[in-house]
Amino acid sequence: MSVLRGGETHYTREFIGFIKPEIGIFLGSVTALGYLLSSPLKKDLIYLLLGVFFASITVYSFNHFKDKKEDLINKKKLNYFVKSGTGYYIVLFSLFLSIVFILSLSSRIFWIYLVCMVGGILYSLIRIKRFFILKNLYTAFFMTLGFVMGTVLGGSTISEVFYYVFTIFLIGLCVSIVGDLRDYLGDKLANVRTVPVVLGYEKARKMVCMLLIFFSVIVVGFNLKAFLPSILFISASIFFLLKNDIKKTRLSLLFSIAFLLGINILIQKQSYVVI
Repeated sequence: MSVLRGGETHYTREFIGFIKPEIGIFLGSVTALGYLLSSPLKKDLIYLLLGVFFASITVYSFNHFKDKKEDLINKKKLNYFVKSGTGYYIVLFSLFLSIVFILSLSSRIFWIYLVCMVGGILYSLIRIKRFFILKNLYTAFFMTLGFVMGTVLGGSTISEVFYYVFTIFLIGLCVSIVGDLRDYLGDKLANVRTVPVVLGYEKARKMVCMLLIFFSVIVVGFNLKAFLPSILFISASIFFLLKNDIKKTRLSLLFSIAFLLGINILIQKQSYVVI
């Protein structure tokens, strides 16, 4: 029985590592937060969250098949679902689910979703991460586009939420560079020109700290009320980053937006979020 349980635990761990649900929660929360800035709670929010969550699984699962060399260096092995090839079924099934949920929304949302999906797949096919800084700007842009998708569904215009859009871009940029810090050794040995590889690990770490401080200054300085609670998680991210705990830094950043989403859902029960 203990052997069976050990096997189940192994496959569960491999499955979670393959689909990266924390990224899906982050991206879904980013998009849903954009929606809640200008719209009350509706069932559309559920479709939006699920659509983006499964889209994230599609893109990040597919990327595993293109990052084999780096993964072998960083993790010393390939994920079971990559080695066995069964991961392709997960990619296709999650793609199917994401399309089903997004089609439940407006046609405008589907076209934005389509751009995001094509961009995400091209990231892996073209190997965007080979190009210095472009990879970080590219991923931050598409994370921000997810936020824009939420605001469009909610009925806002870009001009109405410009400062929020900019801060989401900053968070996306930080998440991307922190991911590069985590994969620094593998990327360096594989000659992938990420920010930490080109500028140096310590300089990249300081860069993220400065970007997070800049984010906090914008949120407080422009009184972005919907984002003020995130300062708690951003402060934690800076603290962990200074201690060189990249894993906790990454998780603090990812769940800062999920925390914001939860706070705004509670606020929605009382009134609209004031932008």
